[in-house]
Amino acid sequence: MSSTKAKPNPADCAEPVCHSKADLFRSNVLFGAKPKAPPADDCPLDREELGRATWGMLHTMAAYYPDAPTDAMKQHATHFITALGQLYPCKYCATDFAANLETSPPKVDSRVDLSLWLCEQHNIVTKKLSKKPFPCTMEALDKRWKVGAPSCYGKDEPSKAKLDH
Repeated sequence: MSSTKAKPNPADCAEPVCHSKADLFRSNVLFGAKPKAPPADDCPLDREELGRATWGMLHTMAAYYPDAPTDAMKQHATHFITALGQLYPCKYCATDFAANLETSPPKVDSRVDLSLWLCEQHNIVTKKLSKKPFPCTMEALDKRWKVGAPSCYGKDEPSKAKLDH
């Protein structure tokens, strides 16, 4: 079932979560307004900050999702993800996500299914923003969202010379 409603435009939204602090800063600089300092850390999240935090939470949730979830766990995961399309504070983003869910419902049968489905959904948004897509492999996803690089734990990355012996 697809919606015939027009997608909201982020520029029509008065809420901070609909806007970008970077865009505000650039417009002040580009259009000759007196430059302002970047926003303080205690400001409400803007669209990019909220997006990074949400995707980070979703990917981390998928990384720790069970390999063999119960039916109840599958139902909770599906409801959680679909609720984002209704409750997400950036209405433009929520509408877009809800439309994507109509054509590609969440895959919640296993950790692998959810992780790969979520990566594909994230890449749909990434491409719309003209950013480089993330490789949707479990090796890349686990390295980013579950295991991390050695530097995450205060260790040096192994040098190529040490690996070539």
